[in-house]
Order: sequence, then structure tokens, then C-alpha cells
Amino acid sequence: MSQLQEYVDSQVATISPFKIKSQELLDQAKAKEVTDDATAKEAVAIRKLITSHRTEVKNARLAITRNFDSVKSQFIDAEKDVLA
Repeated sequence: MSQLQEYVDSQVATISPFKIKSQELLDQAKAKEVTDDATAKEAVAIRKLITSHRTEVKNARLAITRNFDSVKSQFIDAEKDVLA
């Protein structure tokens, strides 16, 4: 296995624990039946938690993938130089 693949695997592993929280939030959302104002407020609270979780997961992924942006740019710049 290449060093790059090993690094990618280790970084993917750092995001994997978010799946547990995702499943918990899904279970909460599916279990919530809106029947009145009180349960509607609870559903809105769950939705806010889901939105916050989505943002947290995205930011964790971006913290990893942004490191590759400069590397990718170097390859693109080299390609442009070769084809110039």
C-alpha cells in the first residue's frame, strides 16, 4: 500500500466516528411524531442538531481535503507548463 493511501485511510478514519452521531440523529428524527406545538418544537430542535452536525462533518472533511488543494494545484500548474 502506498504512503498516500495509508494517509488517506487514516484521515477517513478520523471522520468515521461521525457516522455514529449521524445514526443517532436519524433515529431521533424518525422516532419524532409531530402531533402538537410541543412535539413540533422538539422536531425543530432535532433539525437544528442535524444541521449543526452536517456542518461539523463538512468542516472536518474540509480540514483534511484543503491540504490536497495546493498539491493538486501543483499538478495542474505543471500540466499547463508542459502544454504551454
